[in-house]
Amino acid sequence: MQLQRELGLRREESAKFAADRDILRDGRAYISAGTKGGRERMLPAEVVQRPEAQAAIDYTRQVSRELGTKNLLPKNTTERQATGYYYRAVRAVGINKEVAGAASHGNRHAWAQTRYEQLTGFEPRCKFANKESYQAAA
Repeated sequence: MQLQRELGLRREESAKFAADRDILRDGRAYISAGTKGGRERMLPAEVVQRPEAQAAIDYTRQVSRELGTKNLLPKNTTERQATGYYYRAVRAVGINKEVAGAASHGNRHAWAQTRYEQLTGFEPRCKFANKESYQAAA
């Protein structure tokens, strides 16, 4: 979930993220495994090098070493089993629309909203009650 929040990755991308493979020497991140429609993309160094993002990447490295894998998918576990485990764990701690008002995918939304504000200097439209209040703020 940290990778979803700090790098804007989808759940499958996070599970298949291999820091040693995906973090490039120049500080960018090359996201290719588990992407929607197989569409690879590059995350800029300014996103990847943020302290919060680095903490998430370091934690991913630690967990993958503990699992004895290059990513967050445990050995001898199918992707389907790993996905089921992930969603059961997320629900067990109350991260779902009914309890928390958002599902784990909301981390990706939060990242996108933060990134939008960094790039434009404006809060995203979804933060406003209506179109008029958004236009007034712009």
